[in-house]
Amino acid sequence: MHERGYVDAIFKSIGKAPIVRVESESILHLILQAQFANLCTIIPSHFSYMPGLHRGTRSLELVEPEVSQDVTLFWAEGEIMSPMTSTLVEAVKKLHKQGGLDLHLDKAYRSETESETRERLAETDLVELEVAGRR
Repeated sequence: MHERGYVDAIFKSIGKAPIVRVESESILHLILQAQFANLCTIIPSHFSYMPGLHRGTRSLELVEPEVSQDVTLFWAEGEIMSPMTSTLVEAVKKLHKQGGLDLHLDKAYRSETESETRERLAETDLVELEVAGRR
């Protein structure tokens, strides 16, 4: 579980240690545990836009400490790449020419207006109140 060590190192760098209840290689499994087992998880932010999330699920952006992780693609030269790999390589090359993935992600985050954010958060808060009232 490479990611587990990565997250542990981040917590250690700020003098904290999370209490681990569930470990999994599957992000989808972690999302389900967070939604239905009254737990929380740390996952890449783009999963908060995934369709089908339970209405009471909340997403909070972790802003400190700011971390990033490099990713490298490699394959044996001369070998035939699968169509999926070829598509990924072409997409990465195109993104690199256009300023990189960070530039595109920043634009996507900025495209959500303040009113949309307030509306989404208000809806989430109402759902949480409804769920809390049923307990």
